[in-house]
Amino acid sequence: MRSIVAFAIVISTLTGCDYLPTAENTAKKAVKDSLFDPDSAKFTDVFKGTGDNNYCGWVNAKNRFGAFVGSTPFFYEGMSSGIGFAHLVPEPLTDRDFKRLVEPGTFDKERFISQFGKIRDGCEAAANWERVCGVSFPRETHRLCEGIGEKNYTSHLYKEFYSNNE
Repeated sequence: MRSIVAFAIVISTLTGCDYLPTAENTAKKAVKDSLFDPDSAKFTDVFKGTGDNNYCGWVNAKNRFGAFVGSTPFFYEGMSSGIGFAHLVPEPLTDRDFKRLVEPGTFDKERFISQFGKIRDGCEAAANWERVCGVSFPRETHRLCEGIGEKNYTSHLYKEFYSNNE
């Protein structure tokens, strides 16, 4: 009888705990695993997304300097097999991000690939958020994201920033 009472006490204390294997806790763990300081993660406004195992919200955590970076949107795409993918939404893109991609005299293949990846991820964030979370993206998409998949996209960017200056 004592073991049943002890078991009931342990279960009742774990009810609000983040260690229970719920879909939401699986999502939070995946997000934590992508952070520099997982133990510092503070989640707010977490909500269920479009699929059974999809979750969205905001997380604030410490960076490598020990400072909190501010609330960052995240979404988690859970698969039926119990695994999924956590995505931290990148910082909003600026004109400078696009300009760096086509800066004259600085072409380096690795830098170009890295910068284009940053831009692509930033531009796709709104569509991915809306697909997984089922609500509008919480901020504006940069105006230069339009046409990112088109053939002459980098030529368009070059003209945007440099054709009037040279």
